[in-house]
Amino acid sequence: MSVDQEQSYQSICRKLEQHEETITQLLAILAVNNRKLNEINQRQISLERHVLYSSSSPHTTFAEARPPLSTNTSHSNK
Repeated sequence: MSVDQEQSYQSICRKLEQHEETITQLLAILAVNNRKLNEINQRQISLERHVLYSSSSPHTTFAEARPPLSTNTSHSNK
């Protein structure tokens, strides 16, 4: 192998290692985000169950049982 070929080979190996490190970091980020999404999903399911099962009327829907989005009742139509 010539000197130029050896340098090209070493350069390719360095780039490959950098790409592998980047991919590893991205996979770690994805794993953390997936865990967080799973936790949020489980909390959402728990809250929905709590709201559905704690309503006093058996015919109350989730939309009727949930609290209003805003407590501000003043509307300005100017």
